[in-house]
Amino acid sequence: MFRTLLMLLGMTLCLSTVVTGHDHLHFRGKLLTFRHYVYGKFNSAAGRSGTVNLGYAHGLMIGQELAVLRPAEGKLLPMGVLRLTDVRAGDAYGRFESDYTLDSEDLVLVSARDLNLWRGRSRIDQVTLDTLYIRSSQRGYDTGSLSPELMKELGHDDDLMNRRVIARNINAINPLPDQPIVKVDRTVRGAFRPANSMEGLDLFLSPHDKELARDQPTLNLETGLARFVLSNAAGRVEVSPEILQSLTHHLSEDAKTEDVRQILDDNNGRIRHLIQPR
Repeated sequence: MFRTLLMLLGMTLCLSTVVTGHDHLHFRGKLLTFRHYVYGKFNSAAGRSGTVNLGYAHGLMIGQELAVLRPAEGKLLPMGVLRLTDVRAGDAYGRFESDYTLDSEDLVLVSARDLNLWRGRSRIDQVTLDTLYIRSSQRGYDTGSLSPELMKELGHDDDLMNRRVIARNINAINPLPDQPIVKVDRTVRGAFRPANSMEGLDLFLSPHDKELARDQPTLNLETGLARFVLSNAAGRVEVSPEILQSLTHHLSEDAKTEDVRQILDDNNGRIRHLIQPR
């Protein structure tokens, strides 16, 4: 435990940790602002509880609500909300509030403006302070989720911040653009800034996706997330009859597809309250 803390303190001293701005920083090799969104993946999911691969090192807090999205036929569906009950440095546990149960392929989404990152400190400084002062009555000081990979990630982001480098994507840290929606690796987490319109969405499209029609499934994860944010703002839940039928089977025996559509619309409205600018 003390060795891990000493490593953190050493990294803090070795880096120049003065942050001059309060409205931007770096997150997994990308410039992060209030207009961005952060996404992550479930490390484990069972029933109506699960653990995601984001923690207080990424700005999460106990009591926070994350949107839960489910990949289906190249699109993302609004499945409900995960309310966090325990947050450690590199992961967080929560209860799923929905008519459905969690799936191992589900994603979580949160607005960057709601993350506890905007305090004028470097990422290493902040996680060091949180690790030293945030206690759990069951575990004592939280060092269990401070992996060397997480410390390397934070150190890299601070180095980019100190050098004022604006990096769009660094494959060694966040190997995305070819990561498909249909199967998302559990290590995936990152940030993106959505387009202001469907026309602006072309900035996010991979070469393959640019050849697809607007209503066809996207293959790129961040493109799919950007499309979800836009459709959520417009109040639309695009779902095929096949998906509706599949989701109906997970409800009661007398459930109808109209019930599923209403649940998705309700979930979409609750998620809109979480992720749209206020």
